[in-house]
Formats: sequence, structure tokens, C-alpha cells
Amino acid sequence: MCLNTGCSSGCNDNCGCGCDSCCNNDCNSCCEETCGCSIELSAACVRLGLPLECLGVVNGASLEQALEAIDAIICTLSSGADGEDGDDGQGIDHTSLTNSTVGPSGEAINTYTIWGDAGETINLGTFTITDGINGADGADGTDGTNGTNGTNGTNGTNGVDGQGIDHTSFTASTGASQGLPGETDTYTIWGDAGETINLGTFTVYNGADGSQGIQGFQGIQGIPGTNGTNGTNGTNGTNGTNGADGADGADGLNGQGGWQWTIDLTPGVHIVFPTANTASVMENAGFATIRLPLGAPLGTSIKIVGTPQSTGGWKLQGNVGQTIEMTDPANSLITSAGGDVIFAATNYSDSVTLTMRDNGAGLRWVITDGIFAGGVLPTFI
Repeated sequence: MCLNTGCSSGCNDNCGCGCDSCCNNDCNSCCEETCGCSIELSAACVRLGLPLECLGVVNGASLEQALEAIDAIICTLSSGADGEDGDDGQGIDHTSLTNSTVGPSGEAINTYTIWGDAGETINLGTFTITDGINGADGADGTDGTNGTNGTNGTNGTNGVDGQGIDHTSFTASTGASQGLPGETDTYTIWGDAGETINLGTFTVYNGADGSQGIQGFQGIQGIPGTNGTNGTNGTNGTNGTNGADGADGADGLNGQGGWQWTIDLTPGVHIVFPTANTASVMENAGFATIRLPLGAPLGTSIKIVGTPQSTGGWKLQGNVGQTIEMTDPANSLITSAGGDVIFAATNYSDSVTLTMRDNGAGLRWVITDGIFAGGVLPTFI
């Protein structure tokens, strides 16, 4: 299609396609021809999509108006002294689609951003492209006659054989030896057993050791062993002369009370501990309840040792008004508001030590030591 303000002769001169008819259009004076003429636009028919404020040209003005404004400025210029070099300009690295909307007629309106760097931190501005909507489909043309079959092409040459991987081997490290935490090891890929075909390398970063976990609870004290048998008496020595009576020594300090151990085989029975220090080994096949004593003095301790035989499970039950507390591994306080701590089928073999921490009414029992199977804590109710 030729676009020219002239008529047939102008199209012929500029397109060379034999355009011999005119259309009634100042911007498209020649009609479309099958030879495919080049497009020539009159400057008066090209509209600007942005204003040129310094030239006084508004948005929508023609290119012809903009060129006339530029020409008028150039004609008023006079040669003066050379000015200082300006700052280096900012080149365009790439553009990218940043927004897309649909116009009132269904046309796509795409906004692109002009970037001065690959990282898209230098924004040089934007421009908009509006896609034209699709025209109506033309009528189907008549089917052409079938063409003759082409001759078969010659076979291509075989490609070269690929190179397989035979093995890899450790070849270097940033550390003193292979596999050190925090260091990077380098391995070479070989294509043959003799390591003459080097296919490349890859690296493996060895992760540093993690920080040490928190210390677990201290295990409870083991059950005391049975007393050994008495040794045989030695032969009596001869009696010595009686010495003079010595002065009475000072009274010694009171010794600590020992643990009083019991073995509990009875399910379903509430076991009431005395106020003295006592311990119980659980071997109950059915569920058992251990009720804690009232009025226990400050510092009174109780041990309960679960065993593989205590499959029925058991629970600690506070007496009237009592609570049971424990600090978990995350250093958070757990309290049984209802006074019950249940060691059921999943942790019946746990062991705990409770100590009275209330110097008054004796209502606050604290689990000061414990062993919990698989790190699973009992249930506080």
C-alpha cells in the first residue's frame, strides 16, 4: 500500500509497483496493490502520543507540527562559543512489559518500562503500545490444485558418539581434607577408568555442624541394691587393759532420711503416700492412681519409677487444693490446674521425682527430675 499526498504518478515513483488508481484519502492516496508497495506516511498524518513542552507541541499534534517547531528554533540559533561537555547519557539496557489493560473495543493496551541496567534499578520512562483489534475474516479462497510430490532428501550423516561418565573422584578442597564441615570439596567427572577423559568438575559444600542441643533431664536415682552377706567373724584377740573414759564428744548432725521403697502391683487403687520421703516402683497391669499426701513439709520428696511391667498406665493425683508443676525443656512452666498428671500407654515406663515447694499449706508439688520415654511429656490436666 502506498501512502502519499500525490496520485498515481507519485505512487509509481515511490513504490515502483504500478499503482494506477487513487483513493480519496489525503493520507493514503494510492490504493492497495498486489505487488506489496512500501508504506510512506505524510508527516501531517502521524500523531504524537506525548506533549513536547519545550517546543509548545501538545499531545496529539502531528509530526509535521513538531518538525516545524524544531525548524523554527534551529533558524533562530546563532553560532556561539562551544559549551562544556554534557554529562554522559544513560543508555537503554532493555525494555519489559509492566502493565496490560483492555481498551473499550477489546484492544490490548500494553505499557512497557525502559530500563538503563540489567538489574532494573534505573527507570528511564515508559511507553504504551495499543494493539489493533482483529478485522473481519475475509472470504475463503478457492482451493488450489495439489502440487507434485517432492523427491526424497538424502540421509543425513550420523552424529558423533556421545561420551558417557565412567566415574567421579575427589580432587581438591578448601579445607585440609575431604568432608570437613564448612569447607567446599571439588570432584572431577571422568569418562574413562584411566582418568584421561576429563568431562568437567562440580563442587560440594559441606554444611557446618549445628549447635549443641539443650541438656536433657537428669535420670532418677536407681533402686538401692540388696545388702551383701556378712563376713565371717575373726578370732577374738586378747583383752587389753581398760583405758580411762574419755570426755563425751559433741552431738553429730542429723543424717538425711533414706528412701522407703515399695513395689505397687495393684491397679485402680488410690495409693496415699505418707509425709516422709518414699518411693514406689510401678508394676501394675491395670491403670493405677497415686494420690499425693496433704500436709507434707517443705522439701519432702516422692519418687515414682515406671517399669515395662506397668503397662496399665498410671497418674499422679494431687490432694484437695494441690497443683503439680514442671518446667519443660523449652524453659516454660507447665501447671496441672486440676491436680492430675497422666502417664498413659505411651509413657507408662517414665520416672519422676516430686518435691514439696510450699512452706505453708503444702499445696504445691514440683516435678524436679524426670525421665520421659522418647522425649514425650505426660499429660497435665
